[in-house]
Amino acid sequence: MATELKLKLKLKSSAALMAAIAAAFPITVYAVGAAQVDFTIGEVKALRPDGKSRLLSKGGEVASGETIDTGNGRAQVRFTDGSKVSLQPQTQFRIDNYQFNGQQDGTEKGFFNLLKGGLRTISGLVGKNNKQNYQVATSVATIGIRGTEYSITTGDGVTVSTGAGMVEVCNSGGCLILESGQSAVVPDANTKPKFSGRKSEPGLITFKEDPKFVIGDQRDSNGDSIATGPRPESEPLPKPEQPSAPPPPPPPDLTLQSGPNYAMAFAGMKGSGGNFNSYITPHPDGTANFDTAFALNNYNDANGTYAAVTVAEASSASTTDSVIGWGRWTDGTVVISSTTYNLIDAHYIVGTPTPDADFSTLANKIGTYALIGYTLPTSSTNYSGTVGTGGITGDFQANFSTGQAKLNLNGINAGGYTYAINSGWQSGAFATSGAGRAQFSFGGNVTGGAGTNAITANINGYFIGRNATYAGLVYQFSDYSNTINGAATFKQTGLTPYP
Repeated sequence: MATELKLKLKLKSSAALMAAIAAAFPITVYAVGAAQVDFTIGEVKALRPDGKSRLLSKGGEVASGETIDTGNGRAQVRFTDGSKVSLQPQTQFRIDNYQFNGQQDGTEKGFFNLLKGGLRTISGLVGKNNKQNYQVATSVATIGIRGTEYSITTGDGVTVSTGAGMVEVCNSGGCLILESGQSAVVPDANTKPKFSGRKSEPGLITFKEDPKFVIGDQRDSNGDSIATGPRPESEPLPKPEQPSAPPPPPPPDLTLQSGPNYAMAFAGMKGSGGNFNSYITPHPDGTANFDTAFALNNYNDANGTYAAVTVAEASSASTTDSVIGWGRWTDGTVVISSTTYNLIDAHYIVGTPTPDADFSTLANKIGTYALIGYTLPTSSTNYSGTVGTGGITGDFQANFSTGQAKLNLNGINAGGYTYAINSGWQSGAFATSGAGRAQFSFGGNVTGGAGTNAITANINGYFIGRNATYAGLVYQFSDYSNTINGAATFKQTGLTPYP
């Protein structure tokens, strides 16, 4: 899916908290292994690096390099430095490199990987004095911790909740300090962590010595645990949960679904009565209608109504993450001020433009983008046109601090000639403040073609999706009597500081 998120979680704890942890969980250095199983519920396995597996049960040991897979069950393990990790169902937790000889002498290490699922942990001595020696990685986050109680849940990004102590969650978008009882959501690598309003993560077991005392199990009408049987007489009936403040609304859905609030850039030939002229135009706010394969069937806004007659090619969900679309109409129509014009060889890109507010997280950064798709270029004059071949390569860059953009497109084969667009950094390509920052427009030098005359391409496009994850554009240039049109889309591969 996405660029890896580099997230650091710095914890600040008190001496009283560490004393409480030490008292509650006395350190025992096991002769073999990194951790010992306190208990399991269901079928929990340990996966060795060579692919072999074994069932885990109470008292079993897990070694460095092994992965704990809870399947539909749960598990709690205690590491030799006194830390405890509670794993919820459908979790895979790998111990990448664990070393502890009973001393905090700098050789201690605790590097883990939460491949999926969720965990709650109380950290121990590893990472207390040498915090760089403790790290939990996920597919979207890297978390450094010491001396506190917290939980991590993976999914669409990462959710971090603090049970005790204080943590600082950081990524390229900024930092956020969480005190006891607070939670934060980090949706991606470039969005600053935000408070989620949730006090704890549902479904995570707390630290107890016996599975009959697991909090959070489903209970029947008698208060008995469905997973572990009747509750002990000494355990009180669970109290009804008190309503909590509702979480903040989720970010807007940016998938390709028919409706309003779309941007489109369009390049092709428009005309009537046998006379067609080149036509390239951006449309920042309109209503789009898609078929089930994400092909754009029609688009309308205050400036015109576009409708396809024949869709020659279109992107699919597998290539767009259902966020940005592109394609080509062999023919279609546009109605402008009650006049209907015919369209031929019409190329488009379409998607929900990046919200203006998201550009605050991109300030002082340069975004690099890789080509993910394009339409076959066309060479057109009046009613006739020819379709080129594939093999286009290229990249796109945007300086969100200065409003400059840069495009390289090579291998544009149309009308029997091969062209390349190499724009270099173009100033004033898009706004760096105010509204409409998602739209860009600039020119680019074109090489190749039938003659030696200078050719300049017109380029119109938009940043699409949250935090400008995508960029889509159409291009148009003329080589003698032929007009070359095409579309290209890009996905963000990285952000680097500027200057």
